[in-house]
Amino acid sequence: MPSSRLPEAAVLEIGKHLPLRDLLEMRKLSHRIKLIVERSIRDQGLAPIEVIMHQYKDVFVVANEPIGSVETRTIREKEQLEEEDYMPAPFTTIDVFIAGLEFNPSNERMADVVKVLGLRSARKVAKFALKFSRAQLSPEHLAVLNLLRSKPLESLVLEWRPEDAGYNEDLQSDLEALDSLFQGLRGTLEEVNIKGPFNATELVRWLNTEKMREVHFQPLHNDRLALDYPEIPLDSLISCLRENPRQCFFEFLWSERKDLTDIGLYRTGNEPWSLQMKTTPSRTVICCRRLMRSHRV
Repeated sequence: MPSSRLPEAAVLEIGKHLPLRDLLEMRKLSHRIKLIVERSIRDQGLAPIEVIMHQYKDVFVVANEPIGSVETRTIREKEQLEEEDYMPAPFTTIDVFIAGLEFNPSNERMADVVKVLGLRSARKVAKFALKFSRAQLSPEHLAVLNLLRSKPLESLVLEWRPEDAGYNEDLQSDLEALDSLFQGLRGTLEEVNIKGPFNATELVRWLNTEKMREVHFQPLHNDRLALDYPEIPLDSLISCLRENPRQCFFEFLWSERKDLTDIGLYRTGNEPWSLQMKTTPSRTVICCRRLMRSHRV
């Protein structure tokens, strides 16, 4: 029997056992098959995809399997990127976007990210990861942060490492952009892993929200941290959680080059230390743990 005459039920059953890459090829058999297969893909929840940005191409992934890619020259051919020029199929949407895992994104690649985030299919990005090395955020980096404000992000990984010469002295505009980003995401963001030239005061201000469930923070600018000792904002966070307990996890990791003394519960010195806080489901206990010691409040 020609494939174009296969009963709809048979096409749907076949579709259940094929990977998305094969289903996309199957769409080419006929217009009728195309419509059935696309419905099968949507019903199976395969339409949301993951985008991994490499140095010269963006790779599309579903269930850890690559299903296609787009080269940077395609992204840059037109001033306005079109859905059909980028997405592997018209009904797919971007659920996860990852950039900079294996390379330091250039300003040109960050401009590519701006184009992709502007697509209709990227309106509901839920998870975003960006790793880069910079002395200061470029206009392209700032444009990405501005676009992310309007996304329903639930998970964010942001790793901002310094260039060889370190960070710029004046980071005020960068911190203001991050203030704006986290303010825009207060209603959706639940998990954050962040590294960069930040201090504990900023992190508590940005991430102590009712929605937040898990935070991992590593400051990478010792001078900024030393100017703002961690005990005050962390005490403030503990007090806040005691007054409004919820199930959550905060982890702060850093090492301080300067020889400082004990500060209350927290110690800074030549060795790294961590602080972990948890509230139990029964809403009764918050635990602070540093290295091998623990303290209940």
